[in-house]
Amino acid sequence: MTTTNNKTSSKSQIIKLDVNRGTPFSAVEENALRAIVDVSPGDLSMVGWYDLKRRTGGPMEPCGGESIKCARDYARSHGAEYTVKTEIYELFFSRIPKDAAQLDPAMVHEVHRGLEKDRYDNVQGGWRSESRRSSPPRAGYRCR
Repeated sequence: MTTTNNKTSSKSQIIKLDVNRGTPFSAVEENALRAIVDVSPGDLSMVGWYDLKRRTGGPMEPCGGESIKCARDYARSHGAEYTVKTEIYELFFSRIPKDAAQLDPAMVHEVHRGLEKDRYDNVQGGWRSESRRSSPPRAGYRCR
């Protein structure tokens, strides 16, 4: 993995990330989180993403099957502070305010007990940088 932090705009800091072609999305996401935290530590949440190869992005409801402009506009309008670009993906992240409410993982698990795992696999939250595990959990989960 190679990181280049080469542009800053008033709207979003752009970080270029070189990853191997076959790298799964979840690993790209983890590397993107690490790259941002290396520049500016803090709690982060993914706001949106775009897959240039498949020509689709997320969140799925507003941006699935749309052009990259949709994902970029959505991320910008939802406060994205960081854009991480790879050869295949663009990922958009924002800071989680320090006073933001936190989900209790045990309560979330209890509420979703019995559901298929992928039905709630991306509960929004983010990654708390100070936990500094060897690898962060998939985005959407907040570590304590």
